[in-house]
Amino acid sequence: MADKSLYIAGSLLNKDRVAELRDKFAARGIGLTYDWTTHGWVKEIDLLQEVAFKEAEGVVAAKCILMMGSGRNGTHFEAGIAWTLKKPIVMYIEDLDKHVWTSFHQRSEIIKVYSEAEALDQVERIIRDGHNYAEHAIDTLRARHRC
Repeated sequence: MADKSLYIAGSLLNKDRVAELRDKFAARGIGLTYDWTTHGWVKEIDLLQEVAFKEAEGVVAAKCILMMGSGRNGTHFEAGIAWTLKKPIVMYIEDLDKHVWTSFHQRSEIIKVYSEAEALDQVERIIRDGHNYAEHAIDTLRARHRC
């Protein structure tokens, strides 16, 4: 059985790709804290609230967050939760030509990868080693800027 320790933040427009990655992580013994790819678009308010809670709960429970490229509204919200909680965030940028950079993407605590192999290996390393790269990066920045 897979260790449920990963949350993948991404757009529903990209859910098939996220499902592919979910399966590849499962083959490595890494499961998702919440799999939002199974429910598709949700329009009912009650169900939206339930899904939002489950997604946030999935981020909180995760040892690592894989953020798929620029994503959309929910992706950034989930990454914000992870960043606030000092969770390691691996940002997987599949297509540099289509990627829209924001100021938060430049944060040193966000680990950027540019290939599927890098994404799989980096996430597995973080989960296996239990090392909180994000907290280390924040401490490094504070020391540098004496915040």
